[in-house]
Amino acid sequence: MEESSIYEWFDLTEKASAPLIVFIHVPKTTGSTVNAYLKRSGARGASHVEAWIDDSTITAAKLLELDWVSGHVPFSKMLARIRAQSSRPVLPFTLLRDPIKQLISHYNWLIEIYHRRGRFYEGHPDHIKEISESIRKSDNTSPSQVITQLKAFSRLFLNQQSRIVLSSHSKTLTNAEFTEGLKAYEMVATEGQFSHLIYQMTGRAENGRIRKNVSKYHFDPSVFESAELRAFLAENHAADIALYRYVVERNKELYPMTNTLQRTSWLRAGWHRAGNRGAI
Repeated sequence: MEESSIYEWFDLTEKASAPLIVFIHVPKTTGSTVNAYLKRSGARGASHVEAWIDDSTITAAKLLELDWVSGHVPFSKMLARIRAQSSRPVLPFTLLRDPIKQLISHYNWLIEIYHRRGRFYEGHPDHIKEISESIRKSDNTSPSQVITQLKAFSRLFLNQQSRIVLSSHSKTLTNAEFTEGLKAYEMVATEGQFSHLIYQMTGRAENGRIRKNVSKYHFDPSVFESAELRAFLAENHAADIALYRYVVERNKELYPMTNTLQRTSWLRAGWHRAGNRGAI
């Protein structure tokens, strides 16, 4: 059973009512690697659904045939678009990363896309290329200039994890708000539960780490260790910092043995059990 295809666990003729796995993909949180494992599972799915999720006709057709979807889409929007076109229960998952590392990686990514050039770079929207150019022209050894870039493009960089995962634009959130906002998810993992997450979503153990969208640094990330930047982020990146701390502490209780696979998962346990776990 361990190596069998996902299709052995549910009848494709019942796809219209089968639960849909949804991965809320925050940029630069190892989400592309998660997508690779989902594709490896043999299930039919689609990543980067932000490309078509606003088209109701395409979304309705896709949801009739897919087992999982993934995208850079805020959770509330993703759920609303799916529910508007399908009555399938939704099983949401997401992955958080240390908020400073995620921010540094995302800032670097806006430089990296330029260095990949060709169709890859040109395929990005004009406003992303403009941000890339602005960052590349900046003196990224200067804390004040990095702060200028972060302020100018705050919606792209600051508190991005809380905005996408919780669909919240607040700079400060309470633990009660975190509890309420996260209860709809089947699992909210951090780096330490990566293997758990893969197993929960696919029913298979992580076998040989896949690494996607890895890039070298195009600036010295130690600039983010400066007192000036640390003070700026403590105030302006506070929601992501608090969310990550909350989830890390919560997951110590939920997943105490982070190196041991939980022996349950949606795919191995069978789709028919979804109703017992609060699928939405």
